[in-house]
Amino acid sequence: MSNPYQPPNPHTPPTPPAEPSDRPPMPTLPPLVLPPPVLPPPVLPTQAVPVPPMPPVPPTTPAQPQDAAPNPYAPNPYAPDPFAPPVDAGHAPAGHTQAGYAYGYGHPVPPNCRICGGMPAANVTVYGHQGLIVLMRFLRQPGPYCRVCGTATVRQLSQYTLLRGWWGYLSPLFTLIALLRTRSAYQKIRQLPPPAPGTHGQQLDPGTPLTKRGAIWMLLVPLVSVAASITVLALLLAGLGGPAAGDDVVGTSVLNAAGGDCLRDSNGAAIQNQADPEVAVVPCSDNKAQYRVLGRVASLEDPATACAGYPAATTYYAHPNAGDSFVLCLAPNTPGSAPSSTPDDTSGGGSGAPASV
Repeated sequence: MSNPYQPPNPHTPPTPPAEPSDRPPMPTLPPLVLPPPVLPPPVLPTQAVPVPPMPPVPPTTPAQPQDAAPNPYAPNPYAPDPFAPPVDAGHAPAGHTQAGYAYGYGHPVPPNCRICGGMPAANVTVYGHQGLIVLMRFLRQPGPYCRVCGTATVRQLSQYTLLRGWWGYLSPLFTLIALLRTRSAYQKIRQLPPPAPGTHGQQLDPGTPLTKRGAIWMLLVPLVSVAASITVLALLLAGLGGPAAGDDVVGTSVLNAAGGDCLRDSNGAAIQNQADPEVAVVPCSDNKAQYRVLGRVASLEDPATACAGYPAATTYYAHPNAGDSFVLCLAPNTPGSAPSSTPDDTSGGGSGAPASV
C-alpha cells in the first residue's frame, strides 16, 4: 500500500508571493486532523485469500440502427489474407478458398476481357512475327479477350505480320507458324457470344475483315519463293545433266569421227584456239557442218606436225589422251564436195574423255 502522508517534495519550486490587493484577508481555518487509517491484518504466505466468484456477464451486442446504410468502405470479413503464403490446391485446409473460385462457392470465376472488362472472354494469346534481315522479333499479345476486342487484336497483329514478317533468312518459316497459332486462337474467340450490354467498357474497333485488306496478298510470298526455288533447282539439274565438252545437242560423238565425216563446232571459233571446244559429228549435207575431216592420225606429236601429210588441212582437232590420243586434220566444208580420198589412220578411234585442244 502507498503511504497517504507523503513528505513535501524538496524540488517543488517555491510559491511566488501573493500580489497585494485591496480585498480583506481570508480567515485562517484550523488544520484538518484525520484519524489514523485502519490497516487490514497482514496476510501470511501460508494463508489462502478467499476470492468470491464472479457472476457471469451476458454478452452484449451493440444495437444496429435498422435504417442505417451499409458502409461500402468496411473491410470484408470473408476476404482472404493477401499476405498469407500460397496453399497447395491438393492440400488446402478445410474452409480455405482456392484461387480462381468465388468466395463461398465451388465454381470458378469466369475471366473478363483485359481491354474492356466484358464477359465472357477466352484466355488465349495472339502471336506475330517481324523479320529484320539478320535479326527477328517474336510478338505476342496475351489475353483474355472478349469476342470484339479479340477479333480486333487478331486482325491488327496478323496484318502487321503479313507485311513485315517475311524479311529475314528464317522469318518466312516463323511467320507461317505465328499465323497458324493466331488462327487457332481466333477459332476460340469467334465461338464466344458478344459481351453482355452494360458489362464492358470501351472496346477496340475490329475494322474490315483480313481477307478484304491488301495485306492478304502477302500470302503469295511463300508460294512465289517455293516456285522460284523449284525453277532454279530444275535449271541447275538440267545444266549438270547437259552435254559434256566434246559433244553437241545434235550429232554423234567426235571420238568416233573418221576421214570423210563432217564436224560442227558449237562455239563458232577456230577449233585449235579453244580451251574447251564443243565439237560433234553431223551429216555433211547439214547446213551446220563447218569442217570436213581429211584424215585421222593417232599421234601424240604436235598437231600441226601430225597434219603435215594433209596439205589441204587448214585446222585440226586434237584429242590428247595417253591411251587413244588422235588428231583430226580438218578443212572447211563445202556443201556438195566429194569426201577426201586420202587414206587416214583411224587407229586412234574409240571411246575416250571429252575432247580438248
